[in-house]
Amino acid sequence: MPSIQFRNWRFESAKYAAVQVAGYGLDILVFSLSLRYLSSRPSVAYIIAKIIASIFAYLSHSNFTFRPHKPRNRINLSQAMSYFLLVAINVPLASVVLYALLLIVSSPYIAKILTDGVFFLVNYWVTRSFVFKN
Repeated sequence: MPSIQFRNWRFESAKYAAVQVAGYGLDILVFSLSLRYLSSRPSVAYIIAKIIASIFAYLSHSNFTFRPHKPRNRINLSQAMSYFLLVAINVPLASVVLYALLLIVSSPYIAKILTDGVFFLVNYWVTRSFVFKN
């Protein structure tokens, strides 16, 4: 029988994944709209989409994923700064990976999905360990 700690981790990681899937939907939508209507280059569209999706993700993670039993009336400034520092590091690194993949893959959508897949697990660990630590 799994321990309570392991069950809690599974539940938390499932919530993290659910928020990330919802955020990814928003990310892809903004990426697509930026490419289509703003005539953005893929790297610029990527950055615009990441900024908007990261705001959604931070609010969702802070209120749902990592703090399910503590209602929040305000933003924890320290956590927010840590989260957006992670985003500030992640977006340029991911943009470089996206650019490199675009040299190999012709579709910006495939390159974006591959890029985001590379960063998903690392971001969970960093978010859990350093931003929303208990």
